[in-house]
Amino acid sequence: MILPPYLRYFIRRLSKRNQGSVILEMTITLPIVCSLTFFMLEIIKINDVQIYVDSIAIEMVFNFMASRSTQNFDNIISKHKPAYIPQNQIKWYITIYEDLSMMNGAAPYGGEEIYWPINTGSPPPTNEPTYIRYYSNVETFQADSKVKRRIGPSSNAGDIAALPSGSPFVLTVVCHYNFSSSFVMKLFKGGANTVDKTLFILWGRSVGVMS
Repeated sequence: MILPPYLRYFIRRLSKRNQGSVILEMTITLPIVCSLTFFMLEIIKINDVQIYVDSIAIEMVFNFMASRSTQNFDNIISKHKPAYIPQNQIKWYITIYEDLSMMNGAAPYGGEEIYWPINTGSPPPTNEPTYIRYYSNVETFQADSKVKRRIGPSSNAGDIAALPSGSPFVLTVVCHYNFSSSFVMKLFKGGANTVDKTLFILWGRSVGVMS
């Protein structure tokens, strides 16, 4: 479509007059639009990883009840995890309770916190035992009044097989999530949701009974 000369002249004059305001508006709005775009893309990615973590926890529980073994857990992780999550960034631990009343004595599941296991034997803080918080670099593999045993990747297969039938357990899968960039990290509380501000943890839990 060919515009009349007077209309083309008017558009050129209007463009020159508004050029400064357009640049100013772009300077203000473009960073906001970019931040929202990257934030939403990361939310989609986090949601996908959360679905995978939940799927891993559910399949691990059924496998553990059927086999009384954790030997297939690495294969289950490999089967479900997305390619951009390294194998060592997904860990698991199992808490076995004396009975259902012990497991349900405090929400959630006996008041247990979520943590990133490193097999140190040092428990997480318990000043808020009924509220899920996220800890890194701690472990809770010691005995207490409501827990019969805690199992991790280094647990002995014979000890696992000897556990009594009918004991309820909670299997927790935790993922140390790495953000796409340092810029995106700043949009998510600096890229950490643990108490000590060192890791961003995604987690899933599933419940079963020893066969």
